[in-house]
Amino acid sequence: MITSILNSYAANTALLNLENTDSNLNTVQNQISTGLSVSSAADNASYFSIASVLRSDSSALTTVGDTLNEGNSSLSVAANALDQIQTTLSDIKQQLVNASVPGAEWRVTRMAGASAGID
Repeated sequence: MITSILNSYAANTALLNLENTDSNLNTVQNQISTGLSVSSAADNASYFSIASVLRSDSSALTTVGDTLNEGNSSLSVAANALDQIQTTLSDIKQQLVNASVPGAEWRVTRMAGASAGID
């Protein structure tokens, strides 16, 4: 008895297995290409919803971290500026203290004359 390939039970089973394998291969290729095991709501709606919220939260936290780093940089610049201001004020204070010593005017005048070549 000759049976047709189209009517063969074994051929139909093999074709069904091949279709399932092809479907599984497409699923795995999608997971590899996206890097996600659930890449759409059709894969698993609840997991997709949770993953979407977590991705959004992660993005928001990254933005907050970037903003905090910028704030830290600004504070560092301000602290350096304050240190320079403090140094300058200390220099001015020392010059004023030196100028208030008796005879300071004579030393300043003599130093100015010496730099001009006058004795």
